[in-house]
Order: sequence, then structure tokens, then C-alpha cells
Amino acid sequence: MADRHVIDGEITINPPVTPEEITKRTDEHGAYPQKGDGPYLHVPAKGDQAGHGTEIRFCGQMGDDPVAWYSGDDGLAEAVQEIVDGYRRAPDGTERTFTGWLDCVAQCGEGDSPYRVGVVDGKAEIFEPAMGWPPEVSTQPAAVTDIDVDGLPASQYLLLEVLAARYRLGEYAWTFPTSARPALRKLAERGLVEWKAGSRHKTVLAWLTDSGRAASLSPDWRPKPESVAIATANTGPFTFMAAGHDAAAAVAALMAAWQQHAAITGADPTYLTADDPNVVGGPLGQAWRDGSPFPPD
Repeated sequence: MADRHVIDGEITINPPVTPEEITKRTDEHGAYPQKGDGPYLHVPAKGDQAGHGTEIRFCGQMGDDPVAWYSGDDGLAEAVQEIVDGYRRAPDGTERTFTGWLDCVAQCGEGDSPYRVGVVDGKAEIFEPAMGWPPEVSTQPAAVTDIDVDGLPASQYLLLEVLAARYRLGEYAWTFPTSARPALRKLAERGLVEWKAGSRHKTVLAWLTDSGRAASLSPDWRPKPESVAIATANTGPFTFMAAGHDAAAAVAALMAAWQQHAAITGADPTYLTADDPNVVGGPLGQAWRDGSPFPPD
């Protein structure tokens, strides 16, 4: 079943598509581009660019109000690509540029998943944020670390603290009521956050920029690991065990413990090598039993 996608934003076309191109392509392909369910070529009816295709927008989109669309994961990028392919070159041979992006939120049973669709080198691509938007579709400045967070007005400080707390818990973005817009705009001007219209009525979605994370998180903070590896080695008199976020980290910790043990006891430091430990690993919450035999009946 297709997910519900909430979409706003636009992709600007330069130079604009001429009325003659639109007429020609409409004659060849029927109603093209179709202003129905999905992205379409926006053609202003008034103004200096009346009759020209100036941008790629989404049907029903008006101002800052997002609209909903039901499609598969790649449906939006494919629809944008069709428009890009249709008008890639101007009549004089000039290669057109497609700047900006469509802001999207896919709503499914597992929660909201924001993404953006932009055009890079003539190809419509989907961009998903990891710890911030990729540079191709990001408006945030380079990270700034000398911002006095404690000196911010209370409303801005509290919003930043909420976003930092959610980030530490693994939530890259958080939803606020539209009443938070003034404070979020000020934080965005400082380069600390980015935000957009939320997927639900009268909400906005906000997240920390690189500068926001640098200003609100301690320098030694690290994300909580999602998996664990346990290395074990038996030398006869002793059993060594070490944990790490992956096998290499677990083995490195065990070997460090072995070298310290050898220095204290006089044992041969080469007796145990990095190839000797047994390593088991998996997601947090997983358990293992050792290889001991069951007691006899």
C-alpha cells in the first residue's frame, strides 16, 4: 500500500520554459505536463513570466501550506525526472538549471520520514537526512561553535534544549506547534536550526544544524551504539572478555587488557594475538549462552 506523502517547496527552472515548448510538448504528449495528481510545470498566468514554465511545483500547493500525495517511495522523483527530461535544454541549446527542492514527509505506520527531492546534474534524486541534510539540498552555514547558548532568549533556549534532548535519544527532528515559528526563525538566522512546515495541521518540523549540535551538545558526546560485540579469549588460567561497538573495537580492548596483564605477570605478550579471540555480536538486547555442556540426566 502506498504511503501518504506531504509535500511543499518548488524547483526553479532557468531559463524558464517558453510557451512554444509547452505547446509543442502538449501536442506530442497530450495534456503535458498534466496538472493533476503529482508534480507539474507551474506556468504563471500573470506577471513578466506569464505563459512560461518557471518552476516544478506540486498540484494543489499554495504558499506555505503542504499538500498530500499517495505514492510509492520513488514516485515523486520519477515524476520530477519526467519534467526535467522534457525541458532539459532551451531552444537555443542552453542547458537548463533546476535549483531548489521539494520538501517531503512520508507518513507510514512506523512514523514520519522526511526527505527532499532535488535535481543534481540533470537527475532527480531523493535525499534523506542522516545527521542533517546533505550539502546538495542544505541551506545551513558552516558549523559555528562560539555561540553563547545560555544568552539566548528563553523561548529560543528552550526550543534548542528540546531539540538537543531529542537528538540524544535518537530523534533527529521534532514537531512543534506553529506558535514556535518566531523563535525558530531567530534560531535559523543564527544558523542553529532548520525547520519546515509539519506534516500535521498547525505544526512545524525542526532539527539541529551542525552549528546547533556543536553549540548544544558537549564535545565528548557520542551517539548510543545500536549493536555490541563481545570478544573472549581463554589462556588456561584466565578468561579475558571485552565489549565494543563492533568486532574490531572489542578485540582491540581485549588485546590491550592482555598486554597489561602480560606486563604485570611476566607472561609472554605474544602468546595471545588479535586472531585468537572469539567474537560474538548483534543488536542491543541480544543474549548468548556459553558452550558448556548440559549436566547429565
